[in-house]
Amino acid sequence: MRRMFQFLTLFLLLMLLVQSTASAHHPYSPKRHIVSTHLRSVDEYFCVETAKSSSWSQKDAYTTIRDILYAEGGWDELANNRVYFFGQGYNSNCSDLTSAEEKETTFRYYIEDNTNSTVKCDDETSFSKYSCIRRYGLVKQPDGHEHWNYGVAYIRSVDLTNGGSHTINHETGHLLGLIDGGTKLGNSCTKSIMHSRAYGCSTNYAQPTQLDLDSVDAEVRGD
Repeated sequence: MRRMFQFLTLFLLLMLLVQSTASAHHPYSPKRHIVSTHLRSVDEYFCVETAKSSSWSQKDAYTTIRDILYAEGGWDELANNRVYFFGQGYNSNCSDLTSAEEKETTFRYYIEDNTNSTVKCDDETSFSKYSCIRRYGLVKQPDGHEHWNYGVAYIRSVDLTNGGSHTINHETGHLLGLIDGGTKLGNSCTKSIMHSRAYGCSTNYAQPTQLDLDSVDAEVRGD
C-alpha cells in the first residue's frame, strides 16, 4: 500500500512538471503559424516599414530588427534551417517591394507611432494600443491546423526604442505559433519570451528561452 502511495505521488509530481513545462511556451491549439516555416524550400524573408514612424528611419529599424532576429540563441536556423530569416534590406520599406518580392516576404514588421489608429490585431476585439500581430491568407488544414501566407507585426515606435529585443522576439514568437502567458491569463511565469510584465510576470525576457525554441521547433516539424 505504501509503495502504491509513493508511486501515485511520483506520478502526480511528474504530471505537474509536464504541465508546468508545457505552459512555459504556450503553443496555439489548434496550431497556427506562417506556412513557410514548414517548407525547407522557402525561407523566411522579412521586411521593415517605417513610413508611419517619426522616430525610426527605415535603415535604423531594419538593422535593429535584423540584429534581433539573428541574435545568438534566437529563432533563426531552427529545425535544421527550416526557419531561416533573410532580410529584404534597408533601401526600401515593405510597401516599396515589387509584387514578386512581396509574395516571398512572409514576415513583415511595421513600425508605427500609433498602432491604435491603423490595425485590428488577431485575437482582439478592439483596436490595439500596443504592439501586436495579424496574420493574412488563412488556409485551414483538415485537422484544424491553421496555415497563414504571411504575418505582420505592428510595432509601436516606443516599444522598439524601449525594450525592442523583447517586443520583436515576442511578436515573432506569435507568428511562429506561440501564444501569450502569465498569471493574468491563468498560467505560470515559467521562463518564456511569451511571458511578460504585461501579463503579470516579474520580468520581460529579451531572448526566447530554450523552451520557446523547442516549442517552435516542434511546430515547424509538425510534431
